[in-house]
Amino acid sequence: MNNRNNRSLLQALASCLVAGALAASVRAQTASPKPASLDMPAGGPPQALTGTNSPAASDNKGDALVVDFSTLAGYNYVVSDTPLTNQVRGADIADQQIPASVKALGSKKVIITGFMMPLREKGDKATDFLIMRTQSSCCYGIAPAITELVTVKAAGAGVPTIMDELVKIEGTLRVGTLREDGYIVGIYQMDDGKFLGKADK
Repeated sequence: MNNRNNRSLLQALASCLVAGALAASVRAQTASPKPASLDMPAGGPPQALTGTNSPAASDNKGDALVVDFSTLAGYNYVVSDTPLTNQVRGADIADQQIPASVKALGSKKVIITGFMMPLREKGDKATDFLIMRTQSSCCYGIAPAITELVTVKAAGAGVPTIMDELVKIEGTLRVGTLREDGYIVGIYQMDDGKFLGKADK
């Protein structure tokens, strides 16, 4: 996603995410309950993830790891509302917020289930899109936290555009703070995303 159009999309998303992060901070300080999501039942927090129920358990159909948002969003990541303009080469300083267990998922083939938001389409195929924990989107409802979305570059000609339904996407996960013009615009990216089908709710 290096061209001008993609950069504009990411910058627009960054604005939403910064606003969402600030709103989330206010909500946390007032102890408002977290909205239910696809992996957090209304009755309480998710159960301990062990054995075959682990979000990083091997998929039975191949060597991909099944990773869910309980893991990807299971820690506090603070998005600064000011750009970092003096970043030196090497790991981003913001990466220090990411747990080692999550960083270990980088460069692994994974399967993630979530809701799709197309960023770029060709015909009826999405070539660049987000996979999000909930159906919330910028300016409608509660903006997702930056840990609750993955930017996906689809394999080949793209994947079917399916919104408002849970879908399974497989690809190679990259973990690390992504910036545009110094602003944080993402943490998780997926390369060669493939559509595996709809998922049960």
